[in-house]
Amino acid sequence: MTIYNYVPSKEALRELVVNHILREIRVPGADEGTWEDRLRQLERDARRVLSRHPGVSAQLRDGGIAEGARLAEGVLAILADGGFSSEAAILCFATIYTFMTGQIDLDGMAAAIDGDSPRASLEGVAHFTQFTRDELFEFGFDAIIEGLKLKLLK
Repeated sequence: MTIYNYVPSKEALRELVVNHILREIRVPGADEGTWEDRLRQLERDARRVLSRHPGVSAQLRDGGIAEGARLAEGVLAILADGGFSSEAAILCFATIYTFMTGQIDLDGMAAAIDGDSPRASLEGVAHFTQFTRDELFEFGFDAIIEGLKLKLLK
């Protein structure tokens, strides 16, 4: 209970922790490559940071996190630099966010699986191929980017 001398509530403590973790994720500047390169850098960094803190990605769904808003604005700015309209950028953001939270959840499940028991998961499927989880992530993210470009940058 001592912590509540410094933080007014469990919700406030949760926000402090999530903001602290998300602060590690850097939004690449306009001078750091194409919009695609910058988006890939940001998403790889997000995946790296969130993989070290299982369960944090679930906290983002509640909204109201300042660092989450900073990252969302960063993604939208990168997409705007790429020529996406405001409406298209929102569609892109929703698609990328869904892919990333799903990927981070799969990474967390895969990390928890012991190699002795077969399970219906990405790790179970990847086990029978030559692909790493990182390679599967890169393929999926490439598919998302290419699909968004085809669908929305006409």
